[in-house]
Amino acid sequence: MVKIDIIKNKGENMKKIIYILLIVLLNLFYGCISSNSDTEEEKTYSTLWEEYGLGMNYSVYKNNDREYSWYIDQFTTGSYWENNCGPSSAVMAGKWYNKNFIETAAEARNQIFNNGGWWSTDDISSYLNSKSIQNIIISDISINNMMAQIDKGYIELVCLDISKVRYNSNLIQHVDRYTQGGTGHFIIIKGYITFGSDIYFEVYDPGNYNAKYKNGEFKGKDRYYRAEDIFNAMDSWWKYAFVIGATENKELKKGANRNKIPKAYGN
Repeated sequence: MVKIDIIKNKGENMKKIIYILLIVLLNLFYGCISSNSDTEEEKTYSTLWEEYGLGMNYSVYKNNDREYSWYIDQFTTGSYWENNCGPSSAVMAGKWYNKNFIETAAEARNQIFNNGGWWSTDDISSYLNSKSIQNIIISDISINNMMAQIDKGYIELVCLDISKVRYNSNLIQHVDRYTQGGTGHFIIIKGYITFGSDIYFEVYDPGNYNAKYKNGEFKGKDRYYRAEDIFNAMDSWWKYAFVIGATENKELKKGANRNKIPKAYGN
């Protein structure tokens, strides 16, 4: 009996030792997971641009954003939302220019073609001027000049063939379009970012259709379109740009003659 008890005790002790070893190993294992998770979180934060689909480290980044909300998803602009990229972009320009600008895209629509239809660049011009939103129209739409307007502290409202901006099927990334098709369309250019020789314009695209990322942000807000795509899309549709200025400036008098500019339409 004594011998059997000794054997039993040895067996119990062995079980305890194995149990303790398992606990130690599990703690080490989960400790490693925790450590790796922390590293992964830091990596995600430090490579946000890469997650967006842009690159690891940017060379130059400039944007003329505001501290308040001024993005508009045309999907939320009433009965004629499908045609409201013009009113949405014009009102965004107004909100950017004046933080106290309270008019909505639906109200803008009611003032011009209140039964629906595409707005033209002439309609944009009339609306901006009627609301005392400082602007000029420039004919030099080269990438360098478009960037120069951003450097001066302005934003740009453009009418382009949106189908010329390439499509990206990745649902997480913020680069290129997340929809396909279309032709004439109005958007806001509010900044640019460079990764080596690659240049992207930071845009507010009202053609969002209520699409959102997992964090709840609109996909059309702070979207990054390749500069060459923007240039080609503008050059093939309307070879001009509205420059929205925050303050009066002598440079703003150098714009093109509006009476001699052909108009284009967008929806």
